[in-house]
Amino acid sequence: MAETTSLRPIGHLCSRPSRDIASSKVGIGFECLDRKMWDDTDEVYRLTGELGVKHARVQTGWSRCEEVPGVFDFAWLDRIVDQLLAQGIQPWLNVGYGNIHHTGTEHPDAVGWAPIRSDESKAAWCRYVAALVQHFRNRITHYEIWNEPDINCFWVGDSNPHEYMELLKLTVPVVRENQPSAKIIGCAIARGLSNGGAAFLEEYMKDGLVELIDVYSFHRYHIHPELNRPCDVASLRATFKQYGGEHIEIWQAESGCPSVPSPTQALANVPVSEEVQAQVLARSLLTDLTYGFDYTCYFHLSDFKFYYRNGFCEVPNFFGLLTFDDPPRCKLSYSVMQNLCALFDADTTLDPRGLVELGFAGMNASDQKYAFQETIIAAKTGVFRRQGKPLAAWWYPGDLLPQVAGKAPRADQSINLYVWVPEGTIDTPVVIDPMTGEVFEVSFRHAGFAKGVGTQQLVLENVPLKTTPLFVTDRSVIAMQ
Repeated sequence: MAETTSLRPIGHLCSRPSRDIASSKVGIGFECLDRKMWDDTDEVYRLTGELGVKHARVQTGWSRCEEVPGVFDFAWLDRIVDQLLAQGIQPWLNVGYGNIHHTGTEHPDAVGWAPIRSDESKAAWCRYVAALVQHFRNRITHYEIWNEPDINCFWVGDSNPHEYMELLKLTVPVVRENQPSAKIIGCAIARGLSNGGAAFLEEYMKDGLVELIDVYSFHRYHIHPELNRPCDVASLRATFKQYGGEHIEIWQAESGCPSVPSPTQALANVPVSEEVQAQVLARSLLTDLTYGFDYTCYFHLSDFKFYYRNGFCEVPNFFGLLTFDDPPRCKLSYSVMQNLCALFDADTTLDPRGLVELGFAGMNASDQKYAFQETIIAAKTGVFRRQGKPLAAWWYPGDLLPQVAGKAPRADQSINLYVWVPEGTIDTPVVIDPMTGEVFEVSFRHAGFAKGVGTQQLVLENVPLKTTPLFVTDRSVIAMQ
């Protein structure tokens, strides 16, 4: 195969602040301030606004809102909501957890203690939800009920799906009574698109989920986001269709990767790095966008100084795009998110008819033909449309932790890329690497298919196939510096 020689650097992609982006499907996790696990300083909000995200997931923390029984104090939450709105970011609220005064626990955070064990806890919860919605109904549009009720660490007891449905049926009428236009997000399921997640969802469906929610949310924590396959997504959508829920949006609401190994929670003790974190972020976001989810949210904006779930744990957590230093430091993942947000705003939509093929010169006559076909089978592609022009992505979902198996990192391959779309042309192609923000001119040609077949395809010659996404689009639809 030929050496990669066709890319010529011509500049860098311009990032765009959230205020300058009308809308997008990309958000950021802003959770855990209910337990004060990181500091929401003014500098943090400035940096959040510079990301280009348009949504933020915020936890409401019943324990912090009602520290004195019967007295609600939303001042801390007002700061978060108002600061995000001022940056052009729409918050949405994850409503939970328990409360030390009402849900039978000695732990102040009361994480996992669902308010369904007594009439008193149910009544107190309903009072809290009503006060919360009344307070924020002019600023918040979406309310997610509880977090990861399908695992025991966030649902004390048996993680019984019918218990969660009891809480949902208790809560939704209170929200709708106080804000009829509100959108309800249900499930926040930790098991995601796995068989276990499907089993929980089936029970939720049998118990009337479709009649209660507007959005279904799930979580995913994989070093390789592509472990969730298109058939998994098709199964999820088929489940909603079977129960009359085609109208329900599907949100990937929590997915991330730490930048430093830590013994706490998701991906504990995995030998990650800041580079691995940034690579996982890029592949995670592109996986969700190519699968056509209605929204994708990256966990998290900031590292945590400590972890607090049913008690204080003096171990930091490193899922953030920012460190918890004062002032915070932006990691590589921060700039990668900026680059992706600059590309995937409301002007970029999925083009389900577009196709991308991989090959190399003389492939059909080469003794490498069938070996390379294995690469083609594994490679991931996606075609979008940006301001009327095609935008295509391609990457190889290779091992991001080769050192674990004692292997050398996979070297980039040189390939030819063939992009076909039924409408629109790329007249001046540029290749964009979101890991660096670099923009390249590229050798290309337009090739027909056969005599009398008018549609042409774009052929990029000798471009790299990397373990992180690259994009090709027309130079006219991006801003460079």
